[in-house]
Order: sequence, then C-alpha cells, then structure tokens
Amino acid sequence: MRLCRKYLKYSIDAFLISEARRYEVKGKRYFEYPNKYYYSDIRLRNVRLNYRQIDSGHILENMIYNELIRRGYSVDVGVVKDRSTENKKMKELAFLLNQVELF
Repeated sequence: MRLCRKYLKYSIDAFLISEARRYEVKGKRYFEYPNKYYYSDIRLRNVRLNYRQIDSGHILENMIYNELIRRGYSVDVGVVKDRSTENKKMKELAFLLNQVELF
C-alpha cells in the first residue's frame, strides 16, 4: 500500500478526515477513485496547507459536509455527464444525501 493511502487510512481511522465516495448518478455505481476528503475540523486543513490556500468556497463546502454528517446523513459526491458540450465532460454534484437511521 502506498504511503499516501496509508496516511489517508490512518487519518480516517483517527476521525481527522472523512471520505465521500464519488457516485455516478446515471450509471448508479460508485467509482473506485478519486474520492473527496473533508476535514472534521477546518483548522486542521489550514494548518496542513500552512495557511497558504484560504479559499472560502472550499471552507464552506467542508463546513456544509460536516453539518450534513452531524445531522445524520450519509453523504456522497455525485458525478454526471454534461451533455451540453461535445466532449461530454463529467460534472460534479456537490452532495448526494441518504438518510441514515441513528439508534
């Protein structure tokens, strides 16, 4: 297992980050990669990046993800093909939610 994957696995196991899997909406299947990762505490992200990349869009997305998880949703990242262009690029949907029964 490569070092990067080990680092991610250890970080997930320590609840430092969460993994959101990519889901193809039309094909109704999960991709093996690339998944998205969200920090459980946004300050950890800022420290990791040495405060070089303070992007309000990334921070807001991370905060919304954490709030959805806190409210009991299972959160995935959706992917669909853009049919408006000839090259059929894949576009990302911010979040796909599934209600999870807690207790």
